[in-house]
Amino acid sequence: MDFQQSYIDALWCDFIIPPASDGQYRMDSKCLHVWPDKESIVMAQPDFDGSFRGGMVALTDKCRDLTRHPEKFKAFSSSKFPGIVPDLLSAESATEQFQHHQKISLKSVECGKFGYADAGVLLGDSSHTMTPFHDMGMITGLEDVRVFFEEFIDPAHRELNGQVDTPFCPAGAVQRYTAHRRPDVHAMTDMAAEHYHELRIGITSKANRAKKTNESSLQRYALALDWATMYSRIQFSHERFSVIRKKEAQQQRIIRSFLPSLFVAGLLGTLFLLD
Repeated sequence: MDFQQSYIDALWCDFIIPPASDGQYRMDSKCLHVWPDKESIVMAQPDFDGSFRGGMVALTDKCRDLTRHPEKFKAFSSSKFPGIVPDLLSAESATEQFQHHQKISLKSVECGKFGYADAGVLLGDSSHTMTPFHDMGMITGLEDVRVFFEEFIDPAHRELNGQVDTPFCPAGAVQRYTAHRRPDVHAMTDMAAEHYHELRIGITSKANRAKKTNESSLQRYALALDWATMYSRIQFSHERFSVIRKKEAQQQRIIRSFLPSLFVAGLLGTLFLLD
């Protein structure tokens, strides 16, 4: 095997926000809810039963300290994630969940080979592991299956149609799949890890929110530019992840090149008004 793995200096702990007494959602069920902090974050998304399921990500040392001293958890959660305790969870329930739920390490694993000769192929989590910050781990694994069969197995079988004892994996299919899929999986793994910073810090930045608003406007009204946010490309398109990464880098270069011009234009406009 040829692989590498890297860890984030943080641990994940599951949390469940129960439904209201009438079984209804206690927050907007059409949104991913995020409580960002520079060193930690809570995310929650709706489940079918009216509850919200998500987790807290906090620095490893902080998690270990809170595990040793659970009496500190109420003050920690109230100061870092206002609106959860006591609005959605009582301090006792939040502390109990933190104490009893497993603290999970967050890591990325990238493999250089997705199989051995034509004897076997690795798909899904067996060939890649990514952090949960784009919610793309399972989706990427399912896409592995689609790409492998639709683009590498099915066409080869059609060419061999009618032959006796058609092999499950025609010669060279695993190697071709690895060469094709590896850059996409690695790109998605990297984007998921990078999104951790975006969720904790980026969404609290006014400049970053303004940039996202402008990008969304370009995506909606300037269709000829093929402009789109990275999030929408990842979640709602079938573009290859390596292509998405390249397009996002190009868009950011364009934005950076225009920012000085926009600043100068704004400054000149201000001076003109003062004059």
